[in-house]
Amino acid sequence: MAQALYETTLKNLPADKKIFVIFGADWCGYCKMFDKYVSVAQVSSILEKAFCVIHVSTDTDEGKQLSDKLKGGETINGIPWFAIVDHEQKVVSSSVPGYGNLGYPLSGQEPDMFINILKQTTTQINEQDLATLKNHLIRY
Repeated sequence: MAQALYETTLKNLPADKKIFVIFGADWCGYCKMFDKYVSVAQVSSILEKAFCVIHVSTDTDEGKQLSDKLKGGETINGIPWFAIVDHEQKVVSSSVPGYGNLGYPLSGQEPDMFINILKQTTTQINEQDLATLKNHLIRY
């Protein structure tokens, strides 16, 4: 199911968007927090300007396989983690390189790191929207 969801999203991906793949599990507290965050109407409407957001469970074999494929040899410590993928299936950024694993960007410099990842991967989200995304991170 995870691979089919990914492939269907990739096939139907609008030319001006990328896929934002969130890897997590039902038992993971931070995963639930991240899922809740991206589900907030104001947050999802901003993210949808640049991304098609999909959720993949790492508790399934298919989810693990897709996670392994997209992490491309990187060591990932924990979940949630995310990858931003373009039309050519290239991971243009993720919560891993240079950060260890950002996971759910809750505290300290993590919200700024998350916003910087978004800035680096799209021009479709303006500064005001980025500020809104950051403010919601701090709230949830």
